[in-house]
Amino acid sequence: MDILAWIVLGLLAGAIAKAIDPQARGGGLVSTQFYLESLDTRIKSRVIAVAAINISAS
Repeated sequence: MDILAWIVLGLLAGAIAKAIDPQARGGGLVSTQFYLESLDTRIKSRVIAVAAINISAS
């Protein structure tokens, strides 16, 4: 049952990723994973930069 839950979670994550960025991309699951990881990294780096600016300003 546990593996079935992971499969459903992966399908749900893929559907959300396609809803966020509906452009046609080849490569399937692997390219979607790399795309989401790079998006996550960019968001985290901006949050850290804003936090660093706020800390140095105070």
